[in-house]
Amino acid sequence: MRRLNYQTPGMREHPPIPVTEMADHIERLKANDGLRFSQEYESIDPGQQFTWENSNMEVNKPKNRYANVIAYDHSRVVLTSVDAVPGSDYINSNYIDGYRKQNAYIATQGPLPETLSDFWRMVWEQRSNTIVMMTRLEEKSRVKCDQYWPVRGTETYGMIQVTMLDTVELATYSVRTFALYKNGSSEKREVRQFQFMAWPDHGVPEYPTPILAFLRRVKACNPSDAGPMVVHCSAGVGRTGCFIVIDAMLERMKHEKSVDIYGHVTCMRAQRNYMVQTEDQYIFIHEALLEAATCGNTEVPARNLYAHIQKLTQPPPGETVTAMELEFKCAEI
Repeated sequence: MRRLNYQTPGMREHPPIPVTEMADHIERLKANDGLRFSQEYESIDPGQQFTWENSNMEVNKPKNRYANVIAYDHSRVVLTSVDAVPGSDYINSNYIDGYRKQNAYIATQGPLPETLSDFWRMVWEQRSNTIVMMTRLEEKSRVKCDQYWPVRGTETYGMIQVTMLDTVELATYSVRTFALYKNGSSEKREVRQFQFMAWPDHGVPEYPTPILAFLRRVKACNPSDAGPMVVHCSAGVGRTGCFIVIDAMLERMKHEKSVDIYGHVTCMRAQRNYMVQTEDQYIFIHEALLEAATCGNTEVPARNLYAHIQKLTQPPPGETVTAMELEFKCAEI
């Protein structure tokens, strides 16, 4: 079912916002203790008029991490059936449209011990090159996601062999590179997993800067001809939804100089239930996109730092103050 042209009355009442008006728009939503933010978020269509018969099959219920987070039938990722085993085509995953791209993402739950092989089978069958993990394995002593990759060497998950090639640990995220082989095939594929670890156990990050830097790194490494980007947290709806909306709206900002957060969340909820799970997450998406629009990319490779500082001490063409002062003013917004 195509959702790129999906429209609801709420979407017509909340049209896209030009980037030049974002700061004022967000200020209005925040007035009166965020009353309009609350009203706007609560008015978003929950999208639960769709069927989820496959999620409800007895054979599939143990494959759902949370009983209330299901996969709609119309948008679910259908695996190739294995030996006509009932339910072997099921995984708790849904296709999600991006900006002008159908099925740009797959939103899924954190794998369970019973679904590790299904997860890797999905990555292989969908020809995905990138996995985005928006949770730690444990938070507050609760398992949020079962480990689905080898720490070193090779592990076999059903018909897929996964070999750890490389791990890079940075301040707020880790990047792991895997080689994938399928039983009976000589083809080798490389898949990167990006795990964001700066999301607090409760609420949202205090500042959007780390997630924007993370997102830029993910985008830069994902080949344009790759299959859908696989995005998961624990349930695959809250933080997963935040990542997808921010990514899609950054793309929209580049092409249309506007954002449509309300509309995009509405469309996502027609593809997977509960996407963008809390009002705090909805507000955080706005703040992240405002920072991206106002400040741009301020990340500088260490080797270029000296030259960058020299440049900041000079006034840009047509300005009477230094680039450093202009950048500092942006930081105060």
